Amino acid sequence: MAINLKQMAQELRRAPILSDCSVQELARVVPYAVEHFLENGQALFQSGTPALTLYFVRRGKVQLWAGGRVIAEVEHGFVGEEAAVSSDYYMADAIAVDNTEVIALPREAITKVASAGTPTIDRFYASLLSHYSGQPSRELERRSPIIQLKRNDWVQAFGWILSVVVPGILYLILRETAEFDWNSQMFLIVLTSTIVMWVFGMVPEFIPGLFCILSLLILDIAPSEVILSGFASGSFFMALSLFGLGAVLMGSGLTYRLVLWLSRFIPKTESWYATALFLTGLAMTPILPSANGRIGLLSPILTDTIDATGVKPGGKAASHLAFAAFSGASLLSHVFLSSKSANFVVYGLLPLQVQQQFSWVYWLQASLVVGIVTLALYFISTKFLFSNNQAFEISQQQVEAQVETLGPLSSQEWISLVSTIVLLLGIVTASIHKIQLPWIGLGVLFLVLSLGILKKNEFRTQIDWPFLILLGSLVGIAEAMSYLGLDTHFGGYLTWLSDSMNSNFPLFIFLLSLTILAVRFVIPNTTAVAIFATILIPMAESNGVNPWIVGAIILNISDAWFFPYQCSYYLQFQELLDKQQLFNERLILRGNLLSTIIRFFSIYLSLGYFRSLGIL
Repeated sequence: MAINLKQMAQELRRAPILSDCSVQELARVVPYAVEHFLENGQALFQSGTPALTLYFVRRGKVQLWAGGRVIAEVEHGFVGEEAAVSSDYYMADAIAVDNTEVIALPREAITKVASAGTPTIDRFYASLLSHYSGQPSRELERRSPIIQLKRNDWVQAFGWILSVVVPGILYLILRETAEFDWNSQMFLIVLTSTIVMWVFGMVPEFIPGLFCILSLLILDIAPSEVILSGFASGSFFMALSLFGLGAVLMGSGLTYRLVLWLSRFIPKTESWYATALFLTGLAMTPILPSANGRIGLLSPILTDTIDATGVKPGGKAASHLAFAAFSGASLLSHVFLSSKSANFVVYGLLPLQVQQQFSWVYWLQASLVVGIVTLALYFISTKFLFSNNQAFEISQQQVEAQVETLGPLSSQEWISLVSTIVLLLGIVTASIHKIQLPWIGLGVLFLVLSLGILKKNEFRTQIDWPFLILLGSLVGIAEAMSYLGLDTHFGGYLTWLSDSMNSNFPLFIFLLSLTILAVRFVIPNTTAVAIFATILIPMAESNGVNPWIVGAIILNISDAWFFPYQCSYYLQFQELLDKQQLFNERLILRGNLLSTIIRFFSIYLSLGYFRSLGIL
């Protein structure tokens, strides 16, 4: 039976055991609460049954029976603390005395306010021990988590074997050719082993990247300042700053308040919430020129949305929301000139007269049909991929109770809001103040650190340091490849595309797309864009083809990927959310495959529009 949620929230706030919980944490508990009415002598739970629910006695009295006697009586307090401390079973019978009212809180709700190592969980242990002080302590042992292996052992073993055998075979092949010098040969061998580790996912993604960097340094394949340049790059500090800002937004409860505010106005269904998340990411795309940055800001909003709607983490509905947020932040990056650094790489390689033609507005105009087709196909494909449109059990009373529980904006929320606005204003006005975006982000991070909003311990635990190591490694690998001249060398193999570009442009699109997808297994996105654009843009100009179209195709297809290691912002997304098991990765990867197909067809369906603009 539903209860007066506002009154329930107030009662829980007054409970001594929850005295350290913030209003944001209690607001997250509200959607799970259910009230039960018990008559005299009615059992609330029995000894030996699974401990899945914690109960708060509002009125009346509950007696705990064990060994044929009453061991405790509870009035206006908690019983069933076994659920809060992750014990498997209840250890006594709970019997109501007279007419009793209790609030039931399932185990997943308790995790919102109590986790290992916090004062709240210690208080639940103390409360439990006060009831069962005479019972054997072994019954209070907490369950050890069962670690699920993502892949079978034989796949792991096969991957390790290939990580040694494939580079060995490559060494034998390269030794017989004079095409590469020793440093280039060693680089390719090390990179091959690294890619095998990434493909088979034998260890966390940052470890192969660290292996590659370490091997290049030990073998002295390139100067250390080149190999380690990723850890001093703007992208590294931008990602660091956005991780910090994301932690502040999440910890302050501002994003949770935003989700509740949206819940007041949009229908309480899966498709509407997914659409709202997608459009939020899309709105950020032309403003924040980094997919990693957009993912960093969207992740706390997504987490709080899944939390507020009460959907099952890892289920189909939660995966739909996750895919919508990820797609909104990344699917249309090629449509806006200002959405990613690779766009500026292509723009800088265009002839001067073409640059003058393709301003920010005309770039969007020329990409308009590609964007519209992509949007249409995206919504159609997600309709089939996530066929169920689950209705969320969120009443307006529940939303209002949660908002009232949060109260007015706290000082931490105000600072988080101001920090976000400062970051966005700095990005929008970058052409005026000429300050590079990473240093704007670093300035905002300094602000929240100096004001104590992000504390030392949170800075250590909330920042995704493994991803930052991976990001620095990827940039260093790309810089080392450029230093050795391998990007230019492999770019020379693309001249065969010239014939089809001139005679059969649809065939050229097909061949170029396949080539980019193949190269992306080995080369990071931005590096692949630089290689293809450097070779093909001058080639397009000499063949009488508008260079922008070739650049647009490169930008669109190069964003496609099949394995997580190919996409740094998906790895960031995965690290931020998958560790909480909020989505089903198989569904996300299946959706990503559909997105790759969508990218391909959106180009073909836009050819007529390009001709009408006179650029084809």
